[in-house]
Parts: sequence; structure tokens; C-alpha cells
Amino acid sequence: MTFKLSVLTTLMLCVTANNASDIEIYKAPSAADGKARVMLNLDNSTSMSGDPSGMKGGPSTIQDDFPGVQCPKGNQKYYIESETQTYGTKSYSYNALYCEMPKATYDGLAAAAKTRVTNLCPATAAGDRKCYSRLTMLKRSALNVINDATLGSGVKIGLSFFPKHDGPKRIAAGRVDGSDRVTRPVPLAWYNPTTGAICETAPYTGCTDGRDQLSRIVAGIDISETNYDEKEVPVAKGYADAAHGLLTNSDGTILTADQCSGYGIFTLTSGIPDSDDVGYARNKLNSILRVETGSTILSSVGQCPDGGSGGAAGDGFAWKCVNTAATRLLAGKSRINMPVKSVVVSYGSTMTLGLPDLQPYDPKVTTQNTINTNLSSSSVDTKIVNDKRYAAYAGLNGGGGYNSVQDPDSLSKTIKDFIADVGKVDIPYMTTGAPTIPQDPLNPVLVQSNAYFSQFKPTPNQSTTAGSQLWAGNMKKYRVNNLGRLVGKNNEVIGAAEEKEAVTNDQGQLITGTHDYWAPDVSPTDAIAKGDETVFGSELYARMGGVKSQLALGTSVNTSGVTVENRKLLTNRVVTSGVASEGTSLTRIERKNYATGGLAVGDPKATKIPPVQSIRTVSPAAQLVSTFPA
Repeated sequence: MTFKLSVLTTLMLCVTANNASDIEIYKAPSAADGKARVMLNLDNSTSMSGDPSGMKGGPSTIQDDFPGVQCPKGNQKYYIESETQTYGTKSYSYNALYCEMPKATYDGLAAAAKTRVTNLCPATAAGDRKCYSRLTMLKRSALNVINDATLGSGVKIGLSFFPKHDGPKRIAAGRVDGSDRVTRPVPLAWYNPTTGAICETAPYTGCTDGRDQLSRIVAGIDISETNYDEKEVPVAKGYADAAHGLLTNSDGTILTADQCSGYGIFTLTSGIPDSDDVGYARNKLNSILRVETGSTILSSVGQCPDGGSGGAAGDGFAWKCVNTAATRLLAGKSRINMPVKSVVVSYGSTMTLGLPDLQPYDPKVTTQNTINTNLSSSSVDTKIVNDKRYAAYAGLNGGGGYNSVQDPDSLSKTIKDFIADVGKVDIPYMTTGAPTIPQDPLNPVLVQSNAYFSQFKPTPNQSTTAGSQLWAGNMKKYRVNNLGRLVGKNNEVIGAAEEKEAVTNDQGQLITGTHDYWAPDVSPTDAIAKGDETVFGSELYARMGGVKSQLALGTSVNTSGVTVENRKLLTNRVVTSGVASEGTSLTRIERKNYATGGLAVGDPKATKIPPVQSIRTVSPAAQLVSTFPA
């Protein structure tokens, strides 16, 4: 067979540290120093808080989340009480909105529902239960995260709410709050507001307490009201404002990236997009993205077209825009040239990114294909299905995933987990050069429909150990479809349509969940499917795929009853009377050579060399095969 291009067959790329090397090029943020710059992009719509006349808000959201509660009648559609949370010497008070579940209703609940109400709705003296609005529970969660002592001064948190309380009716009523503008990330410590430097010594003259600054904003957020034209859920506009605030300075200039910090956007939503402005979102996002093909977001339908309530609320348009932006930000296409992670979290029962329509996000198994498969059997409205689809896509392609929470503790944990995850780095498999397409052996002017793609996975860390400089390589087999695009063997299902999954996205990145034609099938047994990359039959093993997944390991018994090695490895190592030297010929590495009477008996590295036959990736131990002296 003749190839147009030479094929890279080496399965390992070894990098030396004599000079500046690729390991330095791929040096990435580390969680070791606890640095993270995260924007909390929080839904403050009527779906969260509750305007009594709101179609999606008011007591209806409390009743949606806690069926059986009773709310007051007339102008007052919920009960209000003052709630205070104290952290050290500082306290924060806010209005808590709730409805009550009668004791008789509570006593009659099924076991699972009763446990949930018991945990979230405290009992009154009469035995009734007080169940709170989503905004009330959000305030509890956000305040707990901001004042969590385990989050150090290296963590910076910003706040961005959607919709913004900056309309003329609200301003005229004198009810403007901290959601009227984006609060750029500040340290969870005392800091100098001019220089941003941490203030280490009391009394912190001229400094601002970052935790207190953020806590006051959260506690002071007012409810959204339809009377102020705030019955809206502008998710695309909100995401764009959050991203812009994360990556710019207060004067609007592009942030100078901290190479030892991670960046992330945490989006919390509770409602279907409404009254959005996708064109605004596109322009805002493009101001922080690089001006180049593949980075700039277009006004096409698949990206961020112009549109307001109708266009944004229908067919997932708003979330398609967020997905487009999240994909680019994770790919490092912003002007700070750093990857930015995104996670999408739903709160309450209106816009649930979880069961029954979606399986919980699992980085080991979740792909666009699994999302589409889950939603293909959904019984909800098609427009809502597409909102869920592209919201889940945005989390998946943003690197942080998607989640559904129903209570303050789960929300707090989700935020803190994301902050921790932002500082972690896992550089995915990447390509080396162009795929190789062989010529047709029967007609040299034609090419086959197969393509072979060499890939490797950088594993940099902050040390310079040999293990960190061995980058696992792989060779994968794909197909070229009739449009000239590379496709994998698994299918993508959207509605009634089915097609082969693409290998790369529009950013040129490898799509994690696409399996090549050498990848084994994923096991139908859930425990195996969720195993790690070393487990044959797992999703991660199939994602690894390629030649690497087909390497023969271990031993087997041949037809003559003799145990033989499945893998042929050679060495020039010669052992004489327990002394190793470098020979002039190659011999096969076999376990029997290290047993009694074998050629390598007495080798001082006898415990390290035979295990190489059973590993899929060359490790530092494998280097010992040709390392001298012994």
C-alpha cells in the first residue's frame, strides 16, 4: 500500500530537558497555589425570586419545587421574614420568602418527598413546614461559599446577575441594588482596591475586605418584578456580561493573564430563556475574543444570530450562543490566551439539567451523543428540549459539565467543586500534523475512505521528573465522509436524524467522545463502562482507542500448551553473573528468562523489566530496559 504522507508510528514522544522543551510550552496552571478567578453568573429572574404577577415567578416556583405548600392570598403572594447569617464578627440580613406546607400534607408525603421537605423546610411550632424561594436558598449558598475559610486569598470571585436591576422604572422607585452592574473578581481576603495586592497585616488601612464586599452585594439583591419589566431570563446576555467581566479590567481593557491562575464561569439558571438579546451577547463576547477566523463569533443561526425574545426563546438559540462562546473560551481563544472553563447548573424544577430527561453529567461517559440519546425520549416541549440540549452542550464543551441542584448545600458544594476544578489542568489528546489518507491500491489516482491520525497527550507538571516528560502517543483510524470530513464510528442522534460523529469541532480540537474505528465497544455493564482508562470496555478506554487500545499485553497459552508473551519487546541488555552490560544484538524480553535457568537470572533490575510486558504506556520503569550501568 502506498501512502501520500509518511505515518508516524512511534507511540511515545520523549522530551529531554537539556534546553527549552515542549514541556515548558505546555506548562499550565496548577491548583497547588490555590489560584482561581471565577465569575458567578447567577439567575435573578422572576423564576428565581418571584414577582406575584410573574408568569414564571412568585409563589408558583415555590409550589413547583414543593408541591402541597400553601401561600397567602391577595396582594401578598408569599410570607416574608428577616433572615441573618453570621460569619465571625460580621452578619448579613436579607428578606427570606416562603410558603407553608400544612402538617397534614407533610405527614401524607411519600418517603422520598418527605425526606426532602424535612431537610429543606424547617418546622413551625404548629408542625407546619416553611419552604423557601430559590433566591432565598441561593443567598444562603453564595454567602456560605464566599465566607468559607477553606478558600484562600488566591481565590477571586466575581458576581454577575441576570437580569440586571438597572431599568428606568426601578431607578425611579429608588430600588437599585448590586445586580445593576458586574462585580469583577476580588480576592477572598483584605486587598488594596487600587493595586489588587493582598493586605497581610491588620489594621488593613486603605484596604477592602473582599468577602464582606461580595457578601453585602448578595444579601442586598432584591427580587425581580414584572412591574419593573424584569420578567426575563436573558441567559446569553448574562453569560456575555459575566465573561466580559471576568476577562477585563474595570476600565474595560483586556486583563493581563496570570499564568498560574485558572479561569472559570459558573452559570446558575432556573428558567427557560426569555427576553434575551443574542446580538448583544455576540458583540460583547467578540470584544474579549481574538479577532481571527475560528475565534470571532458569527451571526449565523448555529452561533449567535440577532434576536430578542422570540429568537432567543425558541429552538435553543440563546443556549446555542452560550455553547459557541463556552467552546471558544475553553479552547483559549480569548484575548488573554488562556483556557476558561464553564459549568451550567440548573436550580429548581423549571429547567432541570438532570433526571428524568438527562443522566447526571459524568466526565467519564458524557458526550454530545449521550446527551442527544437521553433527550430523544423526553416528553417535554421540543423548544424546552433544545434549550436543555444546548445548555448541557455548553457545560460539556465548556469543560465544567452540567448539573442540577435542588437545595443550598448541594449548590454550595457545586460552586466550591468548580472553583477547585478551575485550577486543575488536564490537557486533552491533540493532533500532530495532518491525517494521512492512503492511496487506493487498485487505482493510484484515488484515495481510500480511511484516514490515520497521530495524536499525543502532554502530561506537564511543575516537576521535571522523567515521568512528566513522557507523552503518550497514539495512532487512530477514522473515516472520510462524502463531504471530506473525518468521522468516527459512533453515531450522533438528534431527533430522527442520525449521522456519524465528527472528529474535531469548529475550533480544530479533538471531540472527546468520538471513538475511532480501532476503539473497542463500550460495555453495557454500567460498572465497567464507568471504569478508568485501564479498564477494557470502559468509555475512557474506548476514547483512548487507536493502536494503543489494541496492544497485546500479558501472556497466553499457545496450541502446544506453552505460555508465551503476547507482546514482542526487545532489549540489548546482557546479564552475566548478575552484571548487566550493553550487547551488540537484540533478544526478546520474556518472563521465563528471569526464572530459574533463564538468560537474565541475577539481573539487578529483574523486578522492573518484566512488568513492561503488561503496561500500555511506557513509564519511567520502561526506560530502565536500556539504562546502563545497572
